[in-house]
Amino acid sequence: MPVYLLLGVFLFFAGFAWIQHNAKIHRAQVLASSMTYNEQLPLWGGTSKGNLNLGHTKLSKDGKTLAVEIKYDSDAHTALSSFGNRYKLRLVDTKSNSMKDAKLSYGIFGTDGSGVLTVYSPAGFQNQSFIVMIIDNGQLVTSADLNDQTQMSDDDIDKSITAELSNAQYSNNSTAHNSVINDQDTNKTKLPPLYYVRLNAHNAGRNYRNWSNDSELINDLFVKSNLNALDKKMNQTSLKLKKAKKTLKEMDARLAENKDDKVAQQGRDDIKSSIQSLQTNYNTTYKRYKRLESTTIGTDVLKPKQTRYRLYTVNNINAIH
Repeated sequence: MPVYLLLGVFLFFAGFAWIQHNAKIHRAQVLASSMTYNEQLPLWGGTSKGNLNLGHTKLSKDGKTLAVEIKYDSDAHTALSSFGNRYKLRLVDTKSNSMKDAKLSYGIFGTDGSGVLTVYSPAGFQNQSFIVMIIDNGQLVTSADLNDQTQMSDDDIDKSITAELSNAQYSNNSTAHNSVINDQDTNKTKLPPLYYVRLNAHNAGRNYRNWSNDSELINDLFVKSNLNALDKKMNQTSLKLKKAKKTLKEMDARLAENKDDKVAQQGRDDIKSSIQSLQTNYNTTYKRYKRLESTTIGTDVLKPKQTRYRLYTVNNINAIH
């Protein structure tokens, strides 16, 4: 009997230790989690019809610079500023992942292109996530907006962010959290468009070099990958065209043998329409490829950039949403 009792006690403590081990791994994974490619950036404050999505992320060869592509849709380009220096940046870290020595930069590749965020950490990056807020400080307005008395000053914006982030120190079920959440939700709607992106440099693709200028950065971050994607699309379209033309040849041969073959006639009409559509798609893709391939990218093409930011440190970064 004592043997079974000891075995039971052993299994109990072994199971408890295993559960704790798995919980620790899960907590580490949550802290290290980041947004994924093409994920939409949440609009944390303000209102906007435009959408921003996370594009490619790259980590420099020395592991000290994280480059991030922020993709704008057409509505975002209409509603948000196209100049990097008209945005405000806010960096949110934790006590266990201090980034007080980090340097941030935000610029936009052309007036209708992607935003490029860089985060430089002289000591490299821990395998933990952090948050960067991107605030449209340009605040493009309509005539109706000019009559709105709820426009917030820069000081009001920072006070609102500080108050909201303070909630990250409490659990979602705490009395302190619930007592202020309604007021903060109201203040958040008054903010200018404020998006945030959650990042972890360890989840980015590793680059083969360090960047010395904007041209190298943009080429490595998304131009090369876009060229590869367009080239792949052209190859796929070419294969489809080859198969379609082979089918068309078959239908022509059938009709030459029997001009009353209705199945062949219908097939011929359908495949000719498909060939025309595929050829149009190929031509369009080819033009995009050649235009991108021949574009000369200046070494300072992302200017004017925003390089100033304010740092916030919270206890629980997972409470920010």
